[in-house]
Amino acid sequence: MANYFFIIGVGGAGRGVCNHLKYELEQAYGSLEAACTQVLVIDGPVQSDQCALPGGFEIDTNPNSPEFVQCRAAASPEPQIRAVAGGNIQPDTATGYIARWLPKPEAAKIPPPINPEAGFGGHRPAGHAYVYTDITRLRQSLELAYNRIKQLQGADSQQGSRVIGVIVGSQSGGTGAGMLWDITAMLREWTKAKLDSLYIIVPLANSYHTLATSEARKLEMNAKNYAGLLNLVRFMAIRSSFPVAFEYSAHDVFYTDANIVECPFLLDGDGVSCKLNDVVPSLGVIPATADWLLTIIKDDLAGTNHIAASDSINWPNYIGTDPYQMFASFGTSSIRYPWKEVLQTFKSRFAWAIFEEMRKTPAGKDTSTPGRCLEAAPSAL
Repeated sequence: MANYFFIIGVGGAGRGVCNHLKYELEQAYGSLEAACTQVLVIDGPVQSDQCALPGGFEIDTNPNSPEFVQCRAAASPEPQIRAVAGGNIQPDTATGYIARWLPKPEAAKIPPPINPEAGFGGHRPAGHAYVYTDITRLRQSLELAYNRIKQLQGADSQQGSRVIGVIVGSQSGGTGAGMLWDITAMLREWTKAKLDSLYIIVPLANSYHTLATSEARKLEMNAKNYAGLLNLVRFMAIRSSFPVAFEYSAHDVFYTDANIVECPFLLDGDGVSCKLNDVVPSLGVIPATADWLLTIIKDDLAGTNHIAASDSINWPNYIGTDPYQMFASFGTSSIRYPWKEVLQTFKSRFAWAIFEEMRKTPAGKDTSTPGRCLEAAPSAL
């Protein structure tokens, strides 16, 4: 029985992964529904050239799209942040809840204007504060999307099928860095109640260092990643004796007494040759993540279930049996198997390998004429 996949992209990194997945799955199966998959992106801009595939392909970002939740300018947390900076804090309001974690001096450092529809300017606190000012809409949109994939699953849930949720977002910008753990906490409460699985993929700072325009920007990026990983370590240590409550208003409180996800995957790029986007989703941080998820989904639909079926039962084989060893990772190089893409790759490499061998001069033999011919007409091969 096939499982169902709910991929949530938070910010630019998650959006790029969802773009790649939607394109590949529609090419392979005709639609996301046929691939038992749903994507949901939470981001600011309606269009994002940085995250779009060649040709401008993206998820559906039209109004009321089931694939896109746009951060709204009308819910900008700028008034609340300015109130915190000025010490004008009213209890039991969004400002009061934000003031619990945002100190007055830090609030004063966040520059105006804050327009969520354009993003949060790389400011982690602004992205986090937005959750408090638009919590009802975010919660309803996320819950609606989760219920939609559960409806697609239907009676299969009684036959051993489950929904595998995967949240993707970096800690290097503003939207993902600010909202990632909040979105995860909401979804965790629902998936745990339904006995579904939840994982998270976080591209780390090294994946983005080529975008840093200065050493100061690089240090800021590292600091945000450090803060995000501190949160992750804390949330992966949740126990029944050490629960966590995520409070956004008197009516929006999410409790968890278990790890916030089954297993987090931390993707550490090499910094120099990593790219955020590529012509073909085979190289780079975002395409590598998409390829890995694509492999899991195709593997599951084919009935082999090598990765997707392992879940928390077999994850100790990957992350160790030590209860304090909480992290697993995968590399930026990813192969889609056993599909035709890998065959095309190997055919190309094999042809070039033969070509290079033919150009070599065997020891003790005079092959100058063939060598000159090959040098003069390499395109003939």
